[in-house]
Amino acid sequence: MGHGTSDLKSAAAGLLAALLFLVYPASGAPLALPLLYLAPLPLFSAGLALNVRGAVMAGLVASLVTGLVAGNVQTGLLFLGAYALPVVLVLRQALLSRRNTNGEIEWYPPGPTLLWLIGYSLVALAAAALLTSGAAGGLHGVVTRAVESFSGTMPVALSGPFEKMGADRLALWLPGITGVSWLLMMVVNGALAQLLVRSFGRNLRPGMRLSEMHLPSWAVLAFSLAALVAVVSPAPVAAIALGMALMCGIGFFFVGLGVLHAILRGRPLVLTALYVSLVLSWPALIVAALGLVEQWIDLRRRVASPH
Repeated sequence: MGHGTSDLKSAAAGLLAALLFLVYPASGAPLALPLLYLAPLPLFSAGLALNVRGAVMAGLVASLVTGLVAGNVQTGLLFLGAYALPVVLVLRQALLSRRNTNGEIEWYPPGPTLLWLIGYSLVALAAAALLTSGAAGGLHGVVTRAVESFSGTMPVALSGPFEKMGADRLALWLPGITGVSWLLMMVVNGALAQLLVRSFGRNLRPGMRLSEMHLPSWAVLAFSLAALVAVVSPAPVAAIALGMALMCGIGFFFVGLGVLHAILRGRPLVLTALYVSLVLSWPALIVAALGLVEQWIDLRRRVASPH
C-alpha cells in the first residue's frame, strides 16, 4: 500500500475522531456523550491497520480539526494530549516485534503495553499537581473549590449523597477516579479497534489476550508505596498519592480479568454475567485484588492454561 493511500486513510480516521470528539460539545445532547468516549477508536484503528505513522497522522489531523472548529488552540491541545499522544505511545509499543531463537515472531506483551498507558496517566497527574502547586491547597484545593462550585448546580436528587460525602473528601478521590475513567476509556477503545481491524483482516499483529496479561513485580511495589503515602499524608499529598494508587491498581484489575478469562474458559455465560456485575464497585475491587494475588501465586498456571 502506497504512502498516498495510507495517508488518505489516516486523514479520514483523524476527521472521524474529531467528529466524535466535537458532537457532544456542539450539541449538548446527553445521547451524544458516548461518542466523546469513542474518539480514540479511529486513531487506534488507523495504527493497528496501517502503522504508527498512520496513527500519528490521524492524531495530528484530529487535533488540528478540533482546534479549528472550536476556534481555540486549547481544544486542539486537549485532544492532542488526552487522545492522540497516548494512542501513538501505546501503538508504538504494541507494534514492536522480534524473532526468537526458533525464528518465531514475538510481539510486545499486553502487560507492559498497559504499563506505558498507566505511566502516561501518572505523568499527567504529576503535571497537574505541578501546575496547581502555587494555588491554595495545591491540586486538592483546586479540585475542592471546583466541586463546591459545581454543587450549586447539582440536581436535588444528587445533592443529598454529595453533601453526605462532602466536597473535601470527594476531591481526594476525584483525580484518581478521573484517571481510572480515562484509562478504561483508552483500553476499551484499543480492544474495540483490535476487534474491528481483525474483522476486516487488516490487523498488523495478533490480538492481545487478557489471559496473557502479566505485570512485573515492581508494579506491586509502586502500588503499595502510593497507597501507603495516601494513608499517612495530609490531604494535598494524599490526593495525589491516592490518584497514583488507583491508576496503578487498574493494572491489577486487568490481570484479575485475565485470571478469570483463563479460569472461565469455555463458559461464556458466566463470563458475561461477570462483566455485567462489574457495573457495581465491589466486584471490580475483588477482581483487582485477584490480580494483585496473581502476582505472587500464578493462579492461572495452577488452575488453567492460557488461551
